Amino acid sequence: MHIEIDANPEETLILKNACQKAFERLDRLFGGRFADISRDLRIQIGDGLTESGGQTVLSENKILFDRQKMLLSLAEAEKQLAGVLDPGDWTGVMSAKDAARSGSCMEYNFIHEIAHILAQTDGDEASYHRIDSSESPTRYGRQPDKFSRKKDHEALAEGFTYITFGRPVGKPMQAAIDQLVQEHLRSLA
Repeated sequence: MHIEIDANPEETLILKNACQKAFERLDRLFGGRFADISRDLRIQIGDGLTESGGQTVLSENKILFDRQKMLLSLAEAEKQLAGVLDPGDWTGVMSAKDAARSGSCMEYNFIHEIAHILAQTDGDEASYHRIDSSESPTRYGRQPDKFSRKKDHEALAEGFTYITFGRPVGKPMQAAIDQLVQEHLRSLA
């Protein structure tokens, strides 16, 4: 995995640490094999790269992140997304202290976008239905928005993030994520 960060030194340290925390969580989920799975992935963090906080570009095996949004604490980001998220949707995955930490939004969204890469989804709702959006642990994964009528791909990414943080999800979501993890582990054999 190659991570490119366009930020000042202090911000770069915050973002690198958040990426490292996310990577460690993912590595535990994948039994120490996440580096092998993500070997060719490119991550870019900077200004003007994406309108949203994070965006998967499957054709380039790349994830783009907005520097300013990713520097936010998860608590700040959740507050800004009131109406899209219910209180606790994101911040409930970690302690209040961690959710208040600058860059914790990066940690959460890094894992969320990795789910899109692993499931090979970038929002093409017509081609993807591994799990129904009603199974999402967050409002964001369940509720249609200006980008997507049916949010099965977002439901999966939110469920994957919850599981990576050790949070419970419903049985259908757990089964879908277990299958996704096993597919990638088998691909390494």
